[in-house]
Amino acid sequence: MWPASRLLIVAVLLAAPVSAQELSDPTAPPVVRSNTNAAGPALAAELKLQAIQWRGTRRTALIGGQRVSVGDTINQYIVRAIDMNQVTLMDSKTNKTVRLALFSNVKLQSGQEQAANSESQP
Repeated sequence: MWPASRLLIVAVLLAAPVSAQELSDPTAPPVVRSNTNAAGPALAAELKLQAIQWRGTRRTALIGGQRVSVGDTINQYIVRAIDMNQVTLMDSKTNKTVRLALFSNVKLQSGQEQAANSESQP
């Protein structure tokens, strides 16, 4: 009886489909799915402002992994200005201005705004 039971258990185990659930890595960066056919998202990704650096009077910016200064070109864009938190570019084909901000704008609530104004005044 035991050999038949063992044979039946082995047959059931072998007949069952062997599949493992694929687990996602919780430490992996999020996957961003974008439409690569559209020029807008691809262009925005390659014109990402990553850093601004000032050394004395020389200002440089890191845009899409490329270090640029005022007057340099990146793709069809000419760097027109590098400020504390933004870079101004001009499209050489259309003469349109593009501003890349290092930080998003933060809006203060009315109480916080008054406190910020009073702290900034001597």
